[in-house]
Amino acid sequence: MIDCTRGPISHTAFEVVKGAVRLSDRVIFALIAVAVLSKVNKGQVVPNEYFLTFGESEKMLINDWWGRASDFSALVANVRLPKVKLDFGDWMY
Repeated sequence: MIDCTRGPISHTAFEVVKGAVRLSDRVIFALIAVAVLSKVNKGQVVPNEYFLTFGESEKMLINDWWGRASDFSALVANVRLPKVKLDFGDWMY
């Protein structure tokens, strides 16, 4: 795991070596967000102070965001995000 959460918000890293990929620790929070935003988890509860962030200013209290994937899509629709295509071809085999 690569420690990115202590650095600038705009920085997320990953490393690729033959047969392995090291992901940013930000992936943990992305996976939590997937679970929180999923409709099947609507109605879940965590302590009131738990939150996720998006960008530099969007603080989302988790208890307010359970099951709201479509609202999140609308929130980030106009945000310009980097697009990366990973093409390993036959490199991993």
